[in-house]
Amino acid sequence: SSTGILNGTPENDDVGSYRVNISVSDGKLIDYHNFTLEVINVNDPPTFTITSPVNNSKVSGTVTISGTASDEDGTVEKVEISIKGGPWLPATGTESWSLEWDTEDLKNGEYTIKVRSYDGKNYSQEKSLTVRVENKENGGGGGFIPGFKAITLVGVVTLSAVVLAWRKRS
Repeated sequence: SSTGILNGTPENDDVGSYRVNISVSDGKLIDYHNFTLEVINVNDPPTFTITSPVNNSKVSGTVTISGTASDEDGTVEKVEISIKGGPWLPATGTESWSLEWDTEDLKNGEYTIKVRSYDGKNYSQEKSLTVRVENKENGGGGGFIPGFKAITLVGVVTLSAVVLAWRKRS
């Protein structure tokens, strides 16, 4: 007689149907069984949380998008972030991850941020949040060209001097 032991955890490469034949004997054939063994994907996708920024918050300047990730049956290989439907960008880190997002040159308005994690076999479900970028236009000054107030002041002083000089001549 011979004994077979099924031991270990199947990998994704092992997924499929297998025909198994078992016979029990004490020198004479007593029983014989056939059955099919189905090996399915045993890997659960990783999970993650987004800790910053908060959904529906107002942001400006450089924003840190960050969070944590884990995988109960493996390790997280990467976390990726997509902003406003753009390409997936790699975050720095895995269990604790982040990405610096510079909003300085963006138009003010709503932006959707999507995040996903990957364990080498499966991607997690995507999560998304929306933020409102509210930067002062053109680097500050409430929408004016930088230094506009100083240029205006010099112009007013110069114009006043010209008008006073012209009045003195008249």
